[in-house]
Amino acid sequence: MSRKKRTTGRSVKRSRRTTVSQPAIGAEEDRRSVAATVGWLLAALATLLGTIVALVVSLAAPSTEGSMLALLAEYLLVASRISGAVALLMTPVVYAVRPDRPPRAVVVAVFAIGAAPWVIHAARLLL
Repeated sequence: MSRKKRTTGRSVKRSRRTTVSQPAIGAEEDRRSVAATVGWLLAALATLLGTIVALVVSLAAPSTEGSMLALLAEYLLVASRISGAVALLMTPVVYAVRPDRPPRAVVVAVFAIGAAPWVIHAARLLL
């Protein structure tokens, strides 16, 4: 006794998916170049976030010198200046260890982000 499969009246099309083996992204890069690039961009991201939060807190803080919010804003700017200096100093390292150059827009953005806390600090000293 053979059983027939019931069909619902719809024809089922089975598509064959062809798998194309692509090399992993950055297969030609070694771990040093990936680590340098990730550290470089994380330093820039930490600088950006610290600078933005410091500016928001300093705008929200009362103008009194000893308030906690003013101290927090100053602390965040110090931390942003340190991580900004790290991001700026890592740029030549990234150029040296990467087999291909990072995009120009990323490099310009990292320079602007890394210099921003220093520019804010200089503006505060002059004003």
